[in-house]
Amino acid sequence: MGQKVEIYMTQQGTRVVIPATQGENLAREYDFTVIGLDGQPVDMTGTTVVMYVLKGKDVVQVPATIAEDSAKIVLPSGACDVPGEHQCFIQIIKPDVFDLRVDNIILRVIPCDVDGAGEASSEFTLLTQLISEAEQAIENANTAAEEARTTAQRSCHLRRERETGGKDRFSHFGWKWQAFFGGSAQREQYGAL
Repeated sequence: MGQKVEIYMTQQGTRVVIPATQGENLAREYDFTVIGLDGQPVDMTGTTVVMYVLKGKDVVQVPATIAEDSAKIVLPSGACDVPGEHQCFIQIIKPDVFDLRVDNIILRVIPCDVDGAGEASSEFTLLTQLISEAEQAIENANTAAEEARTTAQRSCHLRRERETGGKDRFSHFGWKWQAFFGGSAQREQYGAL
């Protein structure tokens, strides 16, 4: 569980400063709650939330994980590679309802050049997360399709058993059937009954 942070839609609250240390990667987790105009937390169910860290001419996108009325953000190395104070804003999009942007956030990255700054590879963080989610969705769909196929086969088998009293209609002809029709060539010639 991350550090809880409340930010206000009205921007009446004081600036929120979130700390990090240069070179960190996925080490800081923040649970953001946005307080709406009515003083209540904004319901983030069904939303897409992204935090943007402005670093000079560069912008780092950090996707959030949603849990009811909060957005969990874990800072990647690209957000923590340059020491200093960086203006941030959070964009919350609920399709066909609202596109909210809250911008009174400062990311304070404390200098710590022990092993050099981490690489700024955060441009692909959002893409990597979406690819991972898509792969999970494909896996879930394949599992559901396999379960449906198995269920359909069982249903057909059970229906056949009910109709035949548990016996195949032609099982008692077994050896005569093979003797009469022989191999597959004869079956194709005479057709199936």
